[in-house]
Amino acid sequence: MILLDILMPEMDGYAVCERLKADEQLATIPIIFISALDETADKVKAFTVGGVDYVTKPFRFEEVEARVATHLELRRQKHLLQESYNRLREMETLRDGLVHMVVHDMRTPLTAIYASCNTGDA
Repeated sequence: MILLDILMPEMDGYAVCERLKADEQLATIPIIFISALDETADKVKAFTVGGVDYVTKPFRFEEVEARVATHLELRRQKHLLQESYNRLREMETLRDGLVHMVVHDMRTPLTAIYASCNTGDA
């Protein structure tokens, strides 16, 4: 989790956020902007560059704490969901391999039975 101000010397928070989101290893880190800027355009730009939330100054500590907790929980849940999805994909692959193996192994005996049945009718 990164708490990021927009108005900073040398590089503004928007540029910092864009750089972080461009880095594959850092892109998934949630960024909450905290700024004295309270125009809608500023907030929209913060979300556009990759921020997950926006808190205006002056802020109340309890509000920031609640937002941080919420976004950390969302990140944790997203991680758990991705792990479950990955396990599901692995299980599907195993299932598909098992089905292919069973079909392959049953083909020869079933073909012999079918041939035997057709021979007896003739």
